[in-house]
Amino acid sequence: ITSAAGAVSTMGTMITATSLASLSLSSTGTSSSLTTSKIGGTTDAALTSLTISASSGSTTEIDGIDSASSAALTSVAISANDANSKVVLGGDGTNILTVGTGTIASLTVTVADNATLQWAADSITSGAITTGTLTFGDYSTLQDEGAGGDTEDLTLTGAVTTLGVSLGRGMTNLTGDSIVFSGTVTTLNLSSALGAEEVSM
Repeated sequence: ITSAAGAVSTMGTMITATSLASLSLSSTGTSSSLTTSKIGGTTDAALTSLTISASSGSTTEIDGIDSASSAALTSVAISANDANSKVVLGGDGTNILTVGTGTIASLTVTVADNATLQWAADSITSGAITTGTLTFGDYSTLQDEGAGGDTEDLTLTGAVTTLGVSLGRGMTNLTGDSIVFSGTVTTLNLSSALGAEEVSM
């Protein structure tokens, strides 16, 4: 599903998602938006690939994807691709995305310079993640979707074999709004373009 320039696109609940294997949700046009309701539930999807993206100053917002029938996902790619673009990972009260005990081979989260990623206090749930890559550009914004003062984490479950994290300078990350890996990370590769900012580990 793609939302072009100026379009305000919405998708209602897809409670039965039997055999849904490949899903791409994107807003690509200036001043456009794409908003989706819950996908899966009565019958789970069986995704092998998932793409969620926003470009050209647009906004893409999801509301929970249930793909617990997946044995393995080749890729999960989440990206706000340029300045003023925003991706909002809304959840269903428990999960933003669940693949049950399935494995995610490649998980990438990219927030470009001056772009925004927001999330609900829910989880991306899997059995394991082989390779994770988090890239946050200069002056990017990372925060929960609630009102100011909320402290809500985006939790990624499942052990990670290799995790790469790249931090730009001047990032906005509100206090208490964290991206948390609840499982073991075997190898962490951290790089940054930070100036005087501090990194706490």
